[in-house]
Amino acid sequence: MKRIRKFAFISLAAAIVIGAVFSLRGLFTLKTSFSRADSYKTMDELIASSKLIVFAEATGRTESISVNERVTFRTTEVVITEYIKGNSQGTTVNILQTEGFDADVPLKRGQKYLLMLKPYTGGVEHVIGSYVISDSFEGLYLIADDEHVTAVAPPGYENDKETILQREQAAQKLIDNR
Repeated sequence: MKRIRKFAFISLAAAIVIGAVFSLRGLFTLKTSFSRADSYKTMDELIASSKLIVFAEATGRTESISVNERVTFRTTEVVITEYIKGNSQGTTVNILQTEGFDADVPLKRGQKYLLMLKPYTGGVEHVIGSYVISDSFEGLYLIADDEHVTAVAPPGYENDKETILQREQAAQKLIDNR
C-alpha cells in the first residue's frame, strides 16, 4: 500500500510540475515574429488593412538586430515623401524585415517605393514603433519616373505574372486616384 501511495504522490507531483511548466512557457517566450499569414484574397483587402500607404525613399540607414540564434531583424529607415493613406509621427519611419527570409526583399538606398505598411506589434522592444510591409512583399512596389509602379517579386514568385500584373494595376490605380 505504501508503494502505491508513493507512486501516486510522485505521479501527481510530476503532473503538477509539467502542467506548471506548460502554463508558464508563454511567459518566457519572446515574441519575435509578426503575422505573415494574412494572405489577402484581393488587393482591396490588402489596401484596406494597411495603416499607412506612402511614397518613400530608402536612406541607406540599416540596422541588424539579432533576437536569438535563429532570428535576425533588419530595420531600414525610409523618408516619407507623400502620404496616400494614414499618417505617422515625423517624416521618417523604420521598416522592419527579417534577414534571410526570401520574401523580405531588402530596401535599397536611394530607391523610391510605394509601401503599404502596418505597425509592428511583436515583443522585441528595440524595434517597437517600426512598421512592417503588409503581407511581407505584397505591399512593396518600386517607383520609377515618380509614377510608374513595378511590383516586387522575391525569388520563386517572379513567374506568377498574372498576380504581379494584378498587383501592379491595383497599385497604379491607387496612385492615379490620389
